[in-house]
Amino acid sequence: MAHKWLPLLLLRAQAQAYTNDDDDAWINAPRSGSILTSERVDVALALRPSADTTQRVACLSTEQLDVADPSTTRDCFDVTVEGNTTKILEAGASVVLRPRGHWFKVELEMSGSAFAVAVYVAEPTKMEKTPVGLAWDWGGGIGWGVAGLHIALALAGDERVLPVPLGRAHLFEASEAQRFLLKPSLDAAALLNATDRYDDQSISTGAPLPFPVVHALGRWGVNGSLNSMDAGCWSSVKNIGILFAETEHWPSSDLEGLRRYDEILVGSTWLGEALLRKGEPLPPLKVFVQGVSSGFGPASAIIRHAGDRFRVFSGGKLEWRKGQDIVVEAFKRFSKKHPRANAQLVCAWSNSWRQTTLTILNATHTVGVPRATPRQALEEVTPGPLPKSDQDHEDERHALTDWLVENGVRREAIAAFPPLQHGDVPGILRKVDAALFPNRCEGGTNLVAMEALAMGVPTILTDGTGQRDTVRLAGGGCWPLEGAKATGGPPDAAGVEVDVAQATAALEAIYLDAAGARRRALEGAGRLRAWTWGRAVAVIAEAVLGSSS
Repeated sequence: MAHKWLPLLLLRAQAQAYTNDDDDAWINAPRSGSILTSERVDVALALRPSADTTQRVACLSTEQLDVADPSTTRDCFDVTVEGNTTKILEAGASVVLRPRGHWFKVELEMSGSAFAVAVYVAEPTKMEKTPVGLAWDWGGGIGWGVAGLHIALALAGDERVLPVPLGRAHLFEASEAQRFLLKPSLDAAALLNATDRYDDQSISTGAPLPFPVVHALGRWGVNGSLNSMDAGCWSSVKNIGILFAETEHWPSSDLEGLRRYDEILVGSTWLGEALLRKGEPLPPLKVFVQGVSSGFGPASAIIRHAGDRFRVFSGGKLEWRKGQDIVVEAFKRFSKKHPRANAQLVCAWSNSWRQTTLTILNATHTVGVPRATPRQALEEVTPGPLPKSDQDHEDERHALTDWLVENGVRREAIAAFPPLQHGDVPGILRKVDAALFPNRCEGGTNLVAMEALAMGVPTILTDGTGQRDTVRLAGGGCWPLEGAKATGGPPDAAGVEVDVAQATAALEAIYLDAAGARRRALEGAGRLRAWTWGRAVAVIAEAVLGSSS
């Protein structure tokens, strides 16, 4: 593998401090998951300076990731950093990554710390299918990324279309077969120069793309108005919006924004009805219900030992609309009534957006909010995202655990997880006895609840907002909770509030009749497993290939 360095040069100091003593250097560009059009890669390094002029050793290594016997390189060099403890310094280098058409890891080591990115170097290709741009990141473990990856995989199996990423491709947890299936998509993105249109730091605009584009739409940002993850990616052919939003308040400016699109695919029946109630002209609306991937299915046998704990799973970003305060109160009441259950709360509540975590201050059944970690405090004054280490995730987990203890949950009853890869979720769900989703509002169907049902976990969920579609899909194979109109939430919040006593009673019923609950849950599992991503994506293919509205 050819590997060439340009001189390492200190370029300039940036405006914000980066004071984590564990990180001496990291890679600013390329970002992990990037699709590169050239085998010559410019690497932008960020360096934390010291108080005095010092000389340090930095090493940059490369490794081909998708071969059995990878070729590697490693180059070390001296870096002299002149002191300024409050500024970040940038340095530049260049590497050549060969052969094309493969994934590579580029890793920087300095002063005992390491930082790595994974990138794909495209190779020349021909397109024999109709390209369809998906204008957001694929993979990465979060909701939109999980949906993007599985939409891409499902469309890649359609002989008519070729999904093209307009953002980054986080395919590190994808199987070898899945990466092989998506290779033509990555090469096509480079051929079309499509990825240059999208940057979540600085969205570029240019000439419209000559193929259909599917856009990720929602209500987020400082003002909570309609936004797209890809404002710079526009099609001259057809623009399809996939919309997830948790509000019934749609001002005229948002409706005008929706009218830019040829068709809108809403994440749930409830969301579509909320829009139609406005009585204003809109593009054609269709419901897009997310699918369940093949890795989620019930085990053929469940092994339980005498004295095993009764484990209750709850998943979703910690925020008011997810109803984790209801989970906490129901768990406490159940544990008090059934001490012999030795119940454990298994929670996957990691939230990368501190501003939405703070909405839990509006909660009915808990007080306070998990304390801000050092990295979260720094993010509040730093423009753009900062890389997070394992220690940062551990700090967040400890902060969540302490908050639960402050709200009356025994520390020994808590199993809190850091951010999970999507592939980790089945293994966790196989070990739990119940799942509880008393969510106040879901713009979509709540994919993690769908996955718990598909695993055969006895699942309790609110029969309201977007989750109502999931309840209907599960038939009698779930434990629905009725709710009244929610009040006291953040501005423009919508949804329903379920009775804690109802959620507690459902946990009790599952605990007291485990065998009966399992039989009922398996009924729901069969129905959810039949709703594959292939079936779900049919509405997207139809929207893309149909005539423009």
